[in-house]
Amino acid sequence: SVAANLPLIGPKNLPEISNLVCDYNLGILVDPQNKDEIVKSLRRLSGDKTEYQQYKKAAYLAAKALSWEKEEEKMLCAVAEAIKN
Repeated sequence: SVAANLPLIGPKNLPEISNLVCDYNLGILVDPQNKDEIVKSLRRLSGDKTEYQQYKKAAYLAAKALSWEKEEEKMLCAVAEAIKN
């Protein structure tokens, strides 16, 4: 969803995903076992164009920040630092 610049409806129970959703304001977290909560979130996004656009913009910015090129830089720096020590 982030690479496609789309809002995310993500599971609350997966820390890695919920942290990204919260850190980058990517969308709505739901209990994946609660279909009413999922439906409510879908309706919320489809009914509020402003919120939808805010999440789209956040996804676009997150995709740029989380690109492989950026992660590669961090990884190469970490490896270089580890080799020095």
